[in-house]
Amino acid sequence: MTVHGGAVYPGGPRAPGGAAALWAWPMQPGPQAGAWVVASPAYGVGAALFAVRGPRSERG
Repeated sequence: MTVHGGAVYPGGPRAPGGAAALWAWPMQPGPQAGAWVVASPAYGVGAALFAVRGPRSERG
């Protein structure tokens, strides 16, 4: 996530929307539907995995 976010910030499109909203979703303004199409399932999958598996163990 850090590498993707770091690469999208300088390489992202200047104008919001279009196909770039899918791969550059972290850099899109709030009402862009394409950004929500990517962000919502990513959040849902992460929340479901956390609910099923719980937090990561700190024991090494």
